[in-house]
Amino acid sequence: MSELNTDWAPENNDLIITQKIRFKNPQKLFGIDGVTLEENVLGIGMHIHSRTAMFQQTLPKGEIQFRNLKNEYLISHTFSKSVLRGKVNLDTFIYTKEINRVYPKHAEIQGMKVSKGNLSELTLLTDGTGSVFPIGEFSEEMGPLWKMEFGNFDATVDMMSFDNLRLLLNNKHRLFNQIKDGKTNISRGLMTEIMSQAMTLIIAKVIEENAEEIISDEVPEEGTILSAVKYWLSTFEIKIDSLIDISNSIKAKLEQSLNGEQND
Repeated sequence: MSELNTDWAPENNDLIITQKIRFKNPQKLFGIDGVTLEENVLGIGMHIHSRTAMFQQTLPKGEIQFRNLKNEYLISHTFSKSVLRGKVNLDTFIYTKEINRVYPKHAEIQGMKVSKGNLSELTLLTDGTGSVFPIGEFSEEMGPLWKMEFGNFDATVDMMSFDNLRLLLNNKHRLFNQIKDGKTNISRGLMTEIMSQAMTLIIAKVIEENAEEIISDEVPEEGTILSAVKYWLSTFEIKIDSLIDISNSIKAKLEQSLNGEQND
């Protein structure tokens, strides 16, 4: 991992991260002196988050059963091409996956984290230009540089996927190659402007259709469009009083991110 492979780029290749989680005495996790009883099942979870790429998700990666204990567990995660951008953090932890019997001193709620800290913390630093949301291409001579398309989605249940919403770049436009390569400050600045406008459209649509869910303290389902929008709003302190406030807040945060990358 310490060697630089100039032939590999996150824009063109998947990245598979594999970790070995080793326990010296895994049986100590169970019983009244452990974190859960022998009848229950523990899970190994991975929290993936990035302020640069503006996303977060928590995924199940394995399970630990008392009747089938192992000293070593192999977990992995695949990042699809064009997803990675800037700094991405992967935090691995133990949680209660299945509770069949409760003990007073143990976690009583399924899904609760029971490891005091993280089992491992991995940070990926990439030069990728991965997107906050799906990006594709279209061909239109003399057409606009980009356009945004929405499917007929329900933000509370539908995923942030190409079928539901997408930013499309015109590969016939004279500026297409510049913004795709992203090799100059001008091209990166232009792409930042496009991204901010696209995010503004997404946020405005979700607020219009899901105003109550936006202000609710209830945690939305992982991976949904609503969860992504609420993450943007909270993490990047986006003001939603008006369309102009949304746009200006996003531009300011994206510019900070862009300037930070240039200074690294």
